[in-house]
Amino acid sequence: MAFDHDTLAENIRRLRLEKSAKLGRAVSQAEVAKAVGVTTATMQNYELGRSVMGYETAWRIADYYGITLDELGGRSARAAS
Repeated sequence: MAFDHDTLAENIRRLRLEKSAKLGRAVSQAEVAKAVGVTTATMQNYELGRSVMGYETAWRIADYYGITLDELGGRSARAAS
């Protein structure tokens, strides 16, 4: 399976929205950005597919959501659902 930049962007956005639903409050891009050590603008660019993070940031994002890198990149059923 080849890397799909659009799937990664969609998953990052979907995961934030799912976390918002679970918590019963909005989880902002700024909140996620702070938790993973990037700027809000950078997180917005990740969600919009304008840029791709390095592996260390990808690990931090996956850890923040409690998923694997495979799931973040769309290589499993959980991330693709």
